[in-house]
Amino acid sequence: MNGFGDVKGGKIEGTGKGKGGRAPHLNNIDEFLSGSKTFDEVVNDYAKHYVEVINTKGWSWEKSISGGDSLTGGQKKLIKS
Repeated sequence: MNGFGDVKGGKIEGTGKGKGGRAPHLNNIDEFLSGSKTFDEVVNDYAKHYVEVINTKGWSWEKSISGGDSLTGGQKKLIKS
């Protein structure tokens, strides 16, 4: 073990999750919501989160996307594109 995961067959294999057992893109969004990252730094993380939830029945920006209720129309448009 090297701190990054197990080395097997010449490959490094990890859990694919960041701190706290959450996916790294969700941790980045949390950092944006707490003010430690800018929207430009997390727009790709929001796009990944958006793709994960849009096929869920009854999804909404406010209920399904972290911080979705505080995103501007322009930010939502960037995330969707």
